[in-house]
Amino acid sequence: MMFGFESPGLLERYSSFNEENLKESVTSLRQCLDGVTKQISSRASTLVAPTKSNRNLSSLASYKSEANLLKRLDQEVRCAQDGAELLASAIECLEIVENFLSCGRKELRKLSRENREIKAGISYCIEKVYDSEGQLAASKEEAEFWKFMCSLAQLDYELTLTSDDIEIWMEPKRFDNLWNPEYASYVASEMNDIFEEVEGAHIKKALTMIDLLPASDILDHPTQATLVEKIARRFFEGEHFQPCLVLLEKVLNLRKKAYGNSHPIVSASLNCQAVTYSRLKQGDEAAKLALEALRLVEKHPRLSKDKEAMAGQYIRTGQMFVSCGHPQDGVRIMQQAASLLSEMLPREELRWCAVINRMTRTCNDNGFFDDAMALGCQVVDYYQTKYYGMSSDRNPVIYEIAYAHQVARQNPKFSAEDYPLPAPTYLNRSLSSALKEISIAFASRHEFRAAQIVASYLRKCSSVVICEPDPVGIFYRGAADSHTSLFLSPKLITPRKNSEPGRKSMLKSLSNLLRGKK
Repeated sequence: MMFGFESPGLLERYSSFNEENLKESVTSLRQCLDGVTKQISSRASTLVAPTKSNRNLSSLASYKSEANLLKRLDQEVRCAQDGAELLASAIECLEIVENFLSCGRKELRKLSRENREIKAGISYCIEKVYDSEGQLAASKEEAEFWKFMCSLAQLDYELTLTSDDIEIWMEPKRFDNLWNPEYASYVASEMNDIFEEVEGAHIKKALTMIDLLPASDILDHPTQATLVEKIARRFFEGEHFQPCLVLLEKVLNLRKKAYGNSHPIVSASLNCQAVTYSRLKQGDEAAKLALEALRLVEKHPRLSKDKEAMAGQYIRTGQMFVSCGHPQDGVRIMQQAASLLSEMLPREELRWCAVINRMTRTCNDNGFFDDAMALGCQVVDYYQTKYYGMSSDRNPVIYEIAYAHQVARQNPKFSAEDYPLPAPTYLNRSLSSALKEISIAFASRHEFRAAQIVASYLRKCSSVVICEPDPVGIFYRGAADSHTSLFLSPKLITPRKNSEPGRKSMLKSLSNLLRGKK
């Protein structure tokens, strides 16, 4: 590029010129040439040709020589003037080129600076994208891990539900006080034949044989009902739910004739029907039967005063509502059971923790994470109070430490070093289950740091095989002692109040709910 702006030779040659001196020299040259031109014109005007009188050869030659000299000098001066004009024009062109080059260099420097800034911005954005991708990958891994943890907890929960079904089917045996062993031995052969037909999945034949069971005396009806209920349970275990319901209806009618409509065994039979309807995905019918069973128990003169029996019925009814698609109502019903069992602490410690953990799992499954944490923290607070005394700022609980680490991660004003993990200790099944649910609730609230703290504490405690520490003799006073209100806003659970008005109001609202659905 000979004439390009990037030609270093041209730039070096041009930069060696002293522009101001050159302009002054050209100006003085033009002035000098103008003066010479005037002198030549003046001399030419004063030049006189020789007259005839004094014309001779020498004077004529001198005149012609001088005239020719002035003429040539005038031509040369005019050429010099033209050259000076050209030089002045060239200087003007050079000034224009210089200004253009200067503007070009400034623009080039500006564009170069902007280009560097853009490249730096692109590099920063790429780095941020890489960081975001790394954080996203880490978040996905954490989410998958906690999803796996939740699935494990759900598996344990389903095993608990299976044991609940077994308990429901065994419940009528507690109240079967009219059992007649003579009648049972009399129909033993027929019963064995029926069981064989059930095992062979010959449903219709089995139902026909059941209808042919002899029962001439009304005193044999309770025993016959129990035997038919055993066959219904076989149908239930084989997932033949419709014939199971047919048999359970027959059992219910026989027991109402034998025991009356308000006997506890009728309530137990209704629970068996409810769990069968729940397996058929007929949630409203199952909930209605469970609620009817609960009313019978509440009206019973002896069982209504038995807190253990009432708590068990509340647990079964609440779980039935949860299984039938009414988790919020189910949790509220089970909270009545927790309230009754808390009045019998520490004797009913295991059952109280079990129902609290059951409610916690239900809340985590249905998106009520604050309620799940508040419930799980009650179990933690109970054992904290039992073995180490009341929690305080100097004696924080593990979930408070975990939340402090979460806050410290988001706010640099706080230091996580001020909240070290406590020493590993023995955790019983109830406490470890509660901590697992708390960590899942933390993760579901996207507070992964707090969830990791609780999970790491669980792992450390899992290797501790020593026995439980000795109690310190301080009684847990309830959720009011907890600090969870500082960072939780539960929606389902409510503080303990007078249980009787609360139960009546709850049962009335549930009846209205089911009546509206019907």
